[in-house]
Amino acid sequence: MGLLADGLQGAAIEHLWEIPLILILSWLAARLLGTSRSWISVVVTGLIGWILGNALVYALSEGAQSNPGDSVEQWVLAVLATMLVQVATDLVARPGAAWRHSRHGLPRPIRATRDAAAQARRSGEILAIAARHGLTRADVDETGEGGIGVRLRLALQDAGGMFVKLGQVMSTRTDILPDHITGQLARLQDNVAPVPPEEVRRVLESELERPLEEVFRRVEWEPIAAASIGQVHAAVLADGREVVVKVRRPGIARDVRRDLQALERMGGLLERRAAWARQYRVADLAEEFAQGLRRELDFRIEARNGRELAANMAREPGVRVPEVYAGLSSAAVLVQERLVAPSARRAAEAGIDEEDRRRAAALLLRVFLRQLLVDGVYHADPHPGNVFVYPGGDLGLIDFGAVGRLGPLQLAALRDLLLALAERDPRGLLRAFTSVVDVPEALDEQALRRALSAFVGRHLTPGATPSASMLVELLRLLAEFGIAVPAELSTAFRGLVTLEGTLRQLAPGFSLIHEAQTIAVEVVGPAIAPGTTLQDLATAELIRMAPVLRELPWQADRLLDQAARGDLSARIRVLSHQDDVRVLSRLVNRLVLGLLAPLLGLAAVLLMRTPGGPVLTGGTRLYEVLGGVGLALATVLILRVVSAVLREGVT
Repeated sequence: MGLLADGLQGAAIEHLWEIPLILILSWLAARLLGTSRSWISVVVTGLIGWILGNALVYALSEGAQSNPGDSVEQWVLAVLATMLVQVATDLVARPGAAWRHSRHGLPRPIRATRDAAAQARRSGEILAIAARHGLTRADVDETGEGGIGVRLRLALQDAGGMFVKLGQVMSTRTDILPDHITGQLARLQDNVAPVPPEEVRRVLESELERPLEEVFRRVEWEPIAAASIGQVHAAVLADGREVVVKVRRPGIARDVRRDLQALERMGGLLERRAAWARQYRVADLAEEFAQGLRRELDFRIEARNGRELAANMAREPGVRVPEVYAGLSSAAVLVQERLVAPSARRAAEAGIDEEDRRRAAALLLRVFLRQLLVDGVYHADPHPGNVFVYPGGDLGLIDFGAVGRLGPLQLAALRDLLLALAERDPRGLLRAFTSVVDVPEALDEQALRRALSAFVGRHLTPGATPSASMLVELLRLLAEFGIAVPAELSTAFRGLVTLEGTLRQLAPGFSLIHEAQTIAVEVVGPAIAPGTTLQDLATAELIRMAPVLRELPWQADRLLDQAARGDLSARIRVLSHQDDVRVLSRLVNRLVLGLLAPLLGLAAVLLMRTPGGPVLTGGTRLYEVLGGVGLALATVLILRVVSAVLREGVT
């Protein structure tokens, strides 16, 4: 051991020039594994592999080779050892997770190490809290005092930080979670203390890059609102304009990133361990929440959303959107015009008469439907605190941190859904959804149609009072048949439910569904003659389908005739989708490599043990060299297959 230590110490001093070559070989090892790694990974794994490879040579030669790099065998073993180290890091870090970070910017190893330690510590805390409340158990009671809802609420409350906000968001996911869970999560309270004025001043001056007095004549240090991400202050600009200033909490970006990484790990862990987590798709909920919260951290996104919605609503007179002062705003500070009016929650007590409030409700519904069905960009959180009401029925809209976006397919599906609801057509409902969702292969379509017919009977019969909450029930019904509605559509439905609550607070008795059937014609079909109803639109749709319907009897007769003659045949293309071809090709390639590697290794061992053969130099025979090369190649192939499996995940 002493000889080994002395040899390694001498090698480290005398052969520093070999380090660039070591790094090149480390990069080569990564390429042999089929991976792309950051420079930190290349440096660390290369040095460790070089030390291990040469230590093995020293041990095998009993110190006869005193300097690294003196033989080809040492470098070959160093490359193989480096590959082993890289595979080991992938195994420890969960497939690919250790190296999924930005490769841009200056390296900050101390900060990275500190952040990694904080993330690991936070993950351990969350895991301990989840275990303490029994959430990691395979089976948990659904209801009762020890039910999953109570346990989840208590665990999120103990975790604090972003986990309380997560629970509040989950309480709105009535499309996925049952009432006994959402009811418990709705009890979570965000106990956030305001940021002290001196810290707010420090953030403002840092972002504005000048003294506060040069920008503001006055700042009200008592916040109008305080939340987990930031808080809002009233202020007056130097030129006298009244504004509101939204300031991100100091250090919150770092804390959010830490909590979200712990949350995403926990979501996957819970789904692997607990049946209740798989049932309610906890990992998907965590990922959706994380994506939304990361967007909320950057106030520039909210400013951009506000400008986009303001441009779209310019054709709607009576709707005000606060102007954003881009020159004073940044990722951590948002300065915008202050709207002075009561919110929808306080409109009645502020003296806005009933007729104006009803006019404001109709205008709000028309604006939302235009955003949802025409523009494809809509306010995703139209709760009463985000809607202001002016005398005369004008509106003001604020808080564009949560904005939903719909593509052409989703827009068409929503329009078809509206027509199907108006016509009480279960088949139309099914067509509207299947155009934008992945339908399971084992779907019992007849049973789904019967369930949709029962849904229509419950909510859309002549005496029924439909509400937006029936859309949430519709999402649950589809989920029971294994149909996962895209997040864009489920967010839109939740927005409609929130909107309905705001409309009823403005004008009690206001029916979103009934009013929407009239207003939708105005916003969707501006070219249609006045007085057109949704029934007229459905009739027009049937007229457009007439050519297809005319062809159906002839096509059916042709098929029956072919069947009677025995000429009816079907041609099915196996693996017609490129994704299927790719998956099968990858599996076949991996199977070939997995079989070839041990065969090559066995042949190499047999070749090395074969006596005789041409002698090269120093008594080394050709069979030994070829066997060593074959064994090295077999090792590379095996490690490449293992690395690929680890990157894609082991379940």
